[in-house]
Amino acid sequence: MEDKKYYTIGSIKKVCTLLDVLSEKKEWELSELCRTLDMPKTTVHRMLLTLEDEGYVLQEGKGGKYALSYKLFHLGRKIVDFSNIVDMCKQIANRLHEEIDETVNICVLSGTDMIILDKRASSHALRTDNLVGTSFPIAYSASGKVCLAYTDQERYAPLLRKIRQETLPVLTDKAYRVFLQEVEDARSSGFAYDNEEIFPGVRCIAVPLLDYSNISVGALSVSVPTIRLYKKAQEHIEHALFNAGREISLKMGTTHPLYAE
Repeated sequence: MEDKKYYTIGSIKKVCTLLDVLSEKKEWELSELCRTLDMPKTTVHRMLLTLEDEGYVLQEGKGGKYALSYKLFHLGRKIVDFSNIVDMCKQIANRLHEEIDETVNICVLSGTDMIILDKRASSHALRTDNLVGTSFPIAYSASGKVCLAYTDQERYAPLLRKIRQETLPVLTDKAYRVFLQEVEDARSSGFAYDNEEIFPGVRCIAVPLLDYSNISVGALSVSVPTIRLYKKAQEHIEHALFNAGREISLKMGTTHPLYAE
């Protein structure tokens, strides 16, 4: 078991766990929450009532199901608004989007997931259109694989262990070996791919966003319906995406050989 840190406040940790669980689906029965959290009903109920008073949780009538409100989303949007990486990417991501007319995403690492901070949706009727704030497991996403490939070496091994333990759906031994090889391939080429692992019929290509210390602070990715990703289209997207990733990374001060001019 993980050692309890001297500064940990147990009640706050329980609330954080509750919020994480609430975010896993649209709504929850109180009894189902208690079983999932393995906490007494009175404790969970009091936490829910407090969160409801503060506007973070909604309940459908007396005795109804519980769900997160949009307050957390609004807080997240404020973080995005203040995020320097989005500001630095904006113009370049716009140009990339205009050139390829496919969905362009700016993603950052959060735990064992990647979160979409900003996006430009394709004008095609057939397209991916995930909301800003959507998250995907590192192990199943192109942005996650390429971000991991260029992460700080001190974080690499601990993060791999967490990915192995926490990723859902659970990685089989074979899937984990394939994932590790894809990370190595991304480290060599600068590109990572998902093979319809998130959505059937959709593939994603990603490059890392590297800062002055030559580690990844995020990923720039393009999501494309498989039906449009024929060979020449993929080559064009990869060329434009790589140039955009390099331009952003050079603005952030990278000297990594991947993006050397």
